[in-house]
Amino acid sequence: MKWIVDGESRVPPGDGTPRSLIGRALAEFRIWRQLNHPHIAPLYGVVLWPNIGFLSPYYTNGRILSYIVAQKPSWKVRVRLMEEIASALVYLHNKDIVYGDLKEDNVLIDHNQRAMLIDFGLSMSKSDAEKTPSFTGHIRYLGPEVAEIKKKSTKTDVYAYGLLILEIAIGRMARDEHGADHIAAANAYYFPTLKEDHYPEFRKSKSNILWTIIGKCTARTPDKRSSMRDVANLLPRISASDWIPSKLP
Repeated sequence: MKWIVDGESRVPPGDGTPRSLIGRALAEFRIWRQLNHPHIAPLYGVVLWPNIGFLSPYYTNGRILSYIVAQKPSWKVRVRLMEEIASALVYLHNKDIVYGDLKEDNVLIDHNQRAMLIDFGLSMSKSDAEKTPSFTGHIRYLGPEVAEIKKKSTKTDVYAYGLLILEIAIGRMARDEHGADHIAAANAYYFPTLKEDHYPEFRKSKSNILWTIIGKCTARTPDKRSSMRDVANLLPRISASDWIPSKLP
């Protein structure tokens, strides 16, 4: 269950009126109701009383990073999870939808150990994303362009995907949490790009496909990033030799 209008709703400043909350709920409903993919949580219904919310399955294994830390899955399982998330994003992008909020909190693991994408509160069509200012989302996963021009695109999803698969690969946060100052966080987080030396879990080699994919996802500017389809096509090439097993949690 995801509640939209209740005492714990967290929305941007100045956007907390019941009318605006209902508008956001309707926007999410319009997107979510049209989705049908094996790695996207299905929308079962809408609750109107005593609060407004969405009804979807409960996933017993929780958030993906917590699952990685607790279960310590093999590299093959981690790659499969990366592939499942990528397939959901390719599906959304093919439907001209910008997901807009990819983070470990929004990828849950079901009882079959499959990745499931949830929460479409920040999703929008590509055309709306081009004309709608946006700086909402988890600062740990936001691309530099969001801080600079306050716009999201499918390439913003690609950036977040690069950070997320890095976390899946190493079983910990790719970057430390930062304060609430978004611009300061952008300057601290995004420049320069990710450094391989910070991640001893990876084997340092020019043939390391996983690190190459992460680099293609997290390029400084959106036009330098790969599309999700191209990223998805590279994932099967990841191998055990990309990791140093003794360094994994």
